[in-house]
Amino acid sequence: MSGYRTLHRENTNPHPADEDGSNSKKTVIPLWHTLFSPCAQSRPSHHRTAPSSSPPLRFLTASADGYVRAYEISDKEISRGGEDTMLDASALKLKMKHVLLGHNQPPPASSPQSKVTDIGYSKIDIIRNYVGEDTKSGDEVVVALRLDGLVRLWIRPQCPPYLTTEEEQQQEDENLIQYSTVEFKVKESTGTSIAIRPPSHSALPPSSSNSSKKQRIQNLTVAIANLNGSISFYDSGIPVHNHHIPESQDERQQVECEPKLINSIGSGGVIITSIVYHPSQHDTIAVGRKDGTIDVYAPSNYESPGGATAAYKRLHHFTNHFKPIRSLTFSSSSSSNGGNGSNDGALLITGSDDGHIFIYDIFSRSTSTTMVSSIPNAHTSWILSTCSIPNSSRFVTCGADGKIKVWDTSLVNAGAVHTFDTVGGKNMVWGVSASYDSRKMISCDDNGMIQVYSCEE
Repeated sequence: MSGYRTLHRENTNPHPADEDGSNSKKTVIPLWHTLFSPCAQSRPSHHRTAPSSSPPLRFLTASADGYVRAYEISDKEISRGGEDTMLDASALKLKMKHVLLGHNQPPPASSPQSKVTDIGYSKIDIIRNYVGEDTKSGDEVVVALRLDGLVRLWIRPQCPPYLTTEEEQQQEDENLIQYSTVEFKVKESTGTSIAIRPPSHSALPPSSSNSSKKQRIQNLTVAIANLNGSISFYDSGIPVHNHHIPESQDERQQVECEPKLINSIGSGGVIITSIVYHPSQHDTIAVGRKDGTIDVYAPSNYESPGGATAAYKRLHHFTNHFKPIRSLTFSSSSSSNGGNGSNDGALLITGSDDGHIFIYDIFSRSTSTTMVSSIPNAHTSWILSTCSIPNSSRFVTCGADGKIKVWDTSLVNAGAVHTFDTVGGKNMVWGVSASYDSRKMISCDDNGMIQVYSCEE
């Protein structure tokens, strides 16, 4: 029996529109992007959940009303006489935990009659800010890009304190709002493509007994697409951590410097429509463009990695698509090397407005064998988002045709492993993401609908 099924649907609009969109008086706020957090969370001993249940999962949404909202998914607590299972929709609990705001941004209006006046967020990215083996260390860093080029970053604790139901009710209002740590505006930005570089040991200063204790750790880098076809790299001012994160909120939120432009590559090209960093070779970056071309860049000298300040060269230039590339994702480790992680991200998976999927081996030295697979007409309309399922050879796509499809990189000729439909099959699905534990997926659409799926094989 397949483990793929829809677990939960929730419309985030205060007064959702009818499925056919006929009632124009009802408020409809599209969701443009969604991502699961890469941070694992522990479960307190007093929580009574099903033995097979997984720890709570966090995800965020980018909304057209100009707000980023943070949610938590958890398996429903066991009642004394109940036998809920994790694949039963009634066993799933979804709750909004925070609204992420800018420095001077007012909270969402409480009145359902209020008008949307802000410029929406188009894209978000999330990393776990830690380099090391301690799975309990490292904060969650969120970056969001607004359509007018405004960039905001938030630092959120990886494992927030768990509250009892009574404590949650008492503290819900005061905990709902979280303000940004850093924000800046990039006037030349496209307003649609952004990525944050995952931290790695190459971002840290050399270890030496003679090193000064005051030596500054390199800060996290944000890559932003510009209208002239270039990528701008900004020093976010948020330091990369290689130690246990301090408990103090003031210490956690401390930023070492103001954001600043430190490098740019690829100027003079066609407008960039998507960006993704490589999951293990963190200075390698792939970009998709409006004309359907794809470029992969990396530092010229890997022997002396310089992060975003290094001189870059173009490794690959792919031309198989003929319409805008809206989404790129790298394969998970088991796709190419048995899951041991040593060849993590060998395959680049691309989705375009032409509805086709192409899969490239970016480590291939032969230009004639770089493209390893293709899926013509994978969707009947634009492919809007792609993601890999961690520790798996599978990946997910969604599109303007209202479909969410699961594929296997080793079985692409067999068609989709599973296909989900939106309610009524009429909504454009703009975002899809898989959880770090490979057990759940989420999607968001232009009708404000969040859907949660099980993806256990």
